[in-house]
Amino acid sequence: PNNRRIVVNGHDFKFIAEYESDLKRKGHQVRRDKWGWSDPIDLRRSEALVEWGETIVSEWGLMNSVWYSENCCTGGKQHFVRVHLQEISERAAKYTSQIIIEGVNRFVFVANHVAEKALSKYNWPREKIEILPNYVDLERFSIGGNSKGGKTIGIVGIVPKRKRFDIALDVIKKLNELDSGWKLVIKGRMPSEYPFMRAPNRSQEMAYFNRQLKRINTDSILKSSVD
Repeated sequence: PNNRRIVVNGHDFKFIAEYESDLKRKGHQVRRDKWGWSDPIDLRRSEALVEWGETIVSEWGLMNSVWYSENCCTGGKQHFVRVHLQEISERAAKYTSQIIIEGVNRFVFVANHVAEKALSKYNWPREKIEILPNYVDLERFSIGGNSKGGKTIGIVGIVPKRKRFDIALDVIKKLNELDSGWKLVIKGRMPSEYPFMRAPNRSQEMAYFNRQLKRINTDSILKSSVD
């Protein structure tokens, strides 16, 4: 039915916002429950929404998912937990490991390798696992409207290191060696703009980014092809 009451909860909605909009376009009622990374922001709101909602979508398997797994699955309600890479890190594991399996209908993963790591780490039942990659509205990025003839590549965020900004630079340099005119456009903040990147335990990661920025400034191809 196109009139379900849906609650989306979590600390960060950037990966699910378009899905929320699509649900609303289809006639569903969608309400957000904003949480902190490890704590509720307004537990009375959460309590009201868990009563109101018919379908609960927990974005990120952190303390929001723990609380909803403990409180939501009664009266035919459904609870889906969407798991990203972060939840298999040691920092997140102390929260993710507390999720009540019986209080979750499906664990939805953004990638198969993340699902496999979580299965081995948390011993979740495979029958509750679904893979649904992060999505992109391709119609918003039509090459036909690109005045540079489709020779522009975008990278959305270069932090943290595991996004492999160095490989993006390798690719754009190789493309220009084969066929000039390619551009790499960086969307998002630079590493130095994130306060957490200035922490002592991030010094090696910052050194990595500084090496990549030096590459751009000293390599003639990269200097003219990275914006």
